[in-house]
Amino acid sequence: MLRDAGSQTAAETGSPFAAGTKTGVKDKLRAKHQELAAGIRTPANYTVEQCLKDWLETLNTQAGSTVMGYWIMVRHRAGLLGTSSSSS
Repeated sequence: MLRDAGSQTAAETGSPFAAGTKTGVKDKLRAKHQELAAGIRTPANYTVEQCLKDWLETLNTQAGSTVMGYWIMVRHRAGLLGTSSSSS
């Protein structure tokens, strides 16, 4: 299948809603809506750095070298972002 040079699938962009089927995406979105309705919220002092680290902990299907590259980028970006929380 040919695509535009800059286009990527949801899975390639790391979308939290990446799934193999439309039904899979709907199921993931429904679960996120249920979490929101249940009042699941991040703490007021939840930083971008902590969010990125939490995300990195979920990467259990990627190759080790891929995860290591992500860790390096997160360390670099977190240093540039500073320590301000998401509520600022």
